[in-house]
Amino acid sequence: MNPTLLRIALGGNALFSAVCGLILISITESAAAMIGDVDAWILLLLGVGLLLFAAFLGWNVWRPTPHPVYAMLITGADLGWVAGSAVLMLLPSTPLSATGTRVVIGVAGVVLVCALLQLAGLRALTRNRRGATTARSAFEITKRAEAPPAVVWDIVRDLERIGEFSPSLESVEVMGEKMEARRTCKNRSGQRWSEDVIEWNDHAQALTVRFDAEAPDFPLPLKEMYGGWTIDSAGDHADVTVWYEYTVAGGLLGEIAAPLIAHQVRGMMTTTISNMEAEAQRMAAVTAGV
Repeated sequence: MNPTLLRIALGGNALFSAVCGLILISITESAAAMIGDVDAWILLLLGVGLLLFAAFLGWNVWRPTPHPVYAMLITGADLGWVAGSAVLMLLPSTPLSATGTRVVIGVAGVVLVCALLQLAGLRALTRNRRGATTARSAFEITKRAEAPPAVVWDIVRDLERIGEFSPSLESVEVMGEKMEARRTCKNRSGQRWSEDVIEWNDHAQALTVRFDAEAPDFPLPLKEMYGGWTIDSAGDHADVTVWYEYTVAGGLLGEIAAPLIAHQVRGMMTTTISNMEAEAQRMAAVTAGV
């Protein structure tokens, strides 16, 4: 994930919201007189609300990665502000003065720019830069496993064992071997999907599957999906990378929503790798006769 653009957009939004909030609180009476026929207490409440909004934005900015759900809610609120400003100016009996109208237009313009940058930042979170497939979105997880790489690979390549380690899976069935293998999984909600192996490399310790996203009962709103595992040696340890490349249905809106799928899967796969690590440690200890 590349959160830089989203972090910058949210940070700019937070700064602008905080400045506007402080201005409204500091010169409430003067601002009310300048803007038009608006009660001062309304602007005071608006100023307090903007400061709280800025604090929420700042909290999301300083997370390791901005939360995509919160970023979408923030962007929705910004677009709502822009729409509300347009309605306010178009009212037959608008309370705004000429100066107030210019202020509202200027603020709405800045808010719209922030919203558009946040949408671009959301898209950048999962834009496919890996390029292993033609899918539009991608993300990966890399976790150090304190276990011998060969043992970790033995667990990954035993396709049916994924059910032992994933907290979301209820059952796993594998038909065929290696490049002829198809793995069908069922989660605890009763949803099913199948994966076909398209790469199996024992030397590189790499495995790639293609999900049958065309199946009518595929549980995610995707047009295509690929995934893979790579085990890299790091001395006596293993760097385990799990990656996904996928195209969300819905065109541009689907691409903006792609980080939600990444967020949903990321935690589950991190737990799966940790469980595999524990099993690899147990297997290595048994082999060593500990």
